[in-house]
Amino acid sequence: MLSRTGLRSLHLSCRPSTSLRLSATRSISASALRSYSIQTADIEKPLKPVPEASASASAAKNKPTLQFTEDQWATFKSQLEFPRATHQISALTPANAGETVRLYGNLSGVHKVRRTLAFSRLSDGSVDGKTIQIVSDLTAPNPATEEIHKRFIKSQFGEPVVITGIVKSIENGDGQVEVVLQEMLSLNSLDKKEIIRKDTNFPLSKRHLQLRYTPELHNALRVRAKVASLCRKQLEEEGFLEVETPILFKSTPEGAREFLVPTRRKAGYCYALPQSPQQYKQILMASGVKRYYQLARCFRDEDQRADRQPEFTQLDIELGFANAEDVMGVISRLAHKIWATAFHAPIPGEIPRITYQYAMNTYGSDKPDLRYPDIKIHRDSTTSDLVTESLSYPIPADTTPETFESSFRSIPEITNLLADSEIHVSTSSDSITFTHTRPALNTGGSTPLGIVRTHLLAHSPPPQGPVTKYAFVWVTDFPLFTLEADEVKVDASPEPIIKATHHPFTSPNPEDIHLLPTEPLKVRGQHYDLVLNGVELGGGSARIHSRALQEYVLQFLGIETKNFEHLLKVLDSGCPPHAGMALGFDRLMAVGLGLGSVRDVIAFPKTGEGKEELVGSPSFQGGEAGGLGEYGLRVWKK
Repeated sequence: MLSRTGLRSLHLSCRPSTSLRLSATRSISASALRSYSIQTADIEKPLKPVPEASASASAAKNKPTLQFTEDQWATFKSQLEFPRATHQISALTPANAGETVRLYGNLSGVHKVRRTLAFSRLSDGSVDGKTIQIVSDLTAPNPATEEIHKRFIKSQFGEPVVITGIVKSIENGDGQVEVVLQEMLSLNSLDKKEIIRKDTNFPLSKRHLQLRYTPELHNALRVRAKVASLCRKQLEEEGFLEVETPILFKSTPEGAREFLVPTRRKAGYCYALPQSPQQYKQILMASGVKRYYQLARCFRDEDQRADRQPEFTQLDIELGFANAEDVMGVISRLAHKIWATAFHAPIPGEIPRITYQYAMNTYGSDKPDLRYPDIKIHRDSTTSDLVTESLSYPIPADTTPETFESSFRSIPEITNLLADSEIHVSTSSDSITFTHTRPALNTGGSTPLGIVRTHLLAHSPPPQGPVTKYAFVWVTDFPLFTLEADEVKVDASPEPIIKATHHPFTSPNPEDIHLLPTEPLKVRGQHYDLVLNGVELGGGSARIHSRALQEYVLQFLGIETKNFEHLLKVLDSGCPPHAGMALGFDRLMAVGLGLGSVRDVIAFPKTGEGKEELVGSPSFQGGEAGGLGEYGLRVWKK
C-alpha cells in the first residue's frame, strides 16, 4: 500500500496526459496502479520539459505555403484596425445634415453617371433593412479625392467598406438623406471568379450570398425574429414559463423515424434527437410548472416535402389544470396578435370551428382551404358502407372544357390519382364534374375528391377570387384511432391494424370513453388542429393524465409499455389534467409571408435529400479515417 506521502508525490508527478486522478487522502494498491498502465517505478520521475527545438520543428513542419508582400501585410493591418462607425444607417435623418459620419456596410453596384459623378447604395444589415445612397462627386477635384473616387468606381458588388462622408438631405426625398463620399476603406475583397449581380440566382451551396443579396430572404429572417419575440412577450404576459428541454433524448416509438446519436461511453447505446418535446412537457406538468412554452428544435428523419425539414422549430406550449378550450383560447389570442402586428392583416372576429367529419365530408380534407368556402363536395347517395359524392368546378371563360380537362389531367399527382381511383370525369360548357364512390368511414387526411379539390384550387383558382387572404379554421373531434388499411401485416393476420391518429398520449373524448372496449374506431379524441389556407399550422390535444388509462391505450395499440415507463411513473405521481399544442413555426412564417416553402424562412435549410450544401453535411464517417470505431459502430453495405 502507498503512504499519503507517496500519493502526494504521485499526484504531483503524473503526466498531464494520464487519466488517473487520485486524492491525497486515500491509499491504492500497486496492482490497482498497474490496471491504469502506470508503472510504480515511474512515480518519482520528474516531468521532462518539452525542448524548444521540438516547438521550432513543429512550426517549421506547419509553415504556410502562402507568402505575402509588405503591402499585403499592410492591407491586412488596415483591415484589422478599421475605425468605429459613428452611426447606423437607420439612425440618419435630415437632422444630421452637414455632419461628418462614418458608416459600415456592403456596397451594391456602382452607377457611373459621368466621369466625375457616381453613386451606390450601402447596406449595413440593419434589422429594418434600410440602405443609404453614397455619392462620389468630383466637382472640385484634387489628387486625394480623385484617388478615392477611382477606388469607389472600381469597388466590387457587395464589397464590405467603411464610408466616411457628409450627410446631405435629398430634395423632395420625403425626409431621406444621402452621404457625400470623403473617404473609403475596403475591409475585404471578393473572389473575382464570383459573378454577382442583383439578379444572380445562387445555389444553396452559396446560401450566404443568397441571404446577402435577396431582400425577401432578409425580410423573412427579420419578420421571423419579430414574431418569435412577440410570441415570448405574449405568452409571458399570460403567465407562461420558458423551459428548455433536452435535445439528447431516448428512442421511443412516436411515429416518424428518429435521428440516433451514438455515444462512445457504451457501445451500442444511442441517444435520439427529439421529434418533439412531447414527453418532457408532460413531465413538466407533473413538476409544478403550470404553464410552459418553448421555441423548440425538433428532428425527424423522413422524406422531405415543401413544408418539411429534417430539423425544424415549433412553438410548443402546455397548460396544467387545463382542457382543449383553454389551449385554443391561448393560441387564438396569439394568432390575432401575430397577424395584426407582424403581417399587418388583423384576423376578423373569432376563428371558426368545424369538426373532422364535416371537413372530410364537405371539403375532402382535414385541412381544408376555406378561402374558397363555396367549392364543396356534395353527397349523391349513401349506404351503411359506401358514399357516392361529386365535385363541380367552374371552367374559366377563356378556356374550352376540353383544354381545361386535358391541362388538369396532365398534373402528375392527378394523372396518378385518376389512374388508381375510379373517378368519373364529365364536362359541360362551363364546369367540370368529378364523381367517386368511397368507403363511408372517414380515415386519413383526405379523400380522392379532396385531393382533386386541392389541385383544382392551385391549378386554376376560381375567377371570383378568394373571400379572404387568410382563412383560419379550427378542426376538432378527430377520431382517436385510425385504420391502417394498406399497412403490411407481418403476421398475415386478417385483423386490421389500428394506430393512434396523432399520438398515443391524446385523451379520448369523455362522451365516447365507454366505446373504447367495444367500438374504438368510433371514439373521438380531444385533438384540435389550427389550419390556415389549407395548411396545418399546428395541432394539440388534451392529454391522458391517468397511468391506468395510458397503459390501456398503449396496450391496445400494441406498444410496449416499458418504452414509456418513465412517463407512466410521472403520471402515477399525481399528475394534473393538462393540454397543449405545438405550432410549426417555420410553416407559420412561410404561410404568413406568402412564401412557397419553409426553406425561404430558414437561414440554412436542408435540401430535399437532407443535405446542407454550404457546409457539406452530413459527412461520411466510415472507412479507415472515419470515427465510427470509437462508438463501437461500423458501416454495413446494403
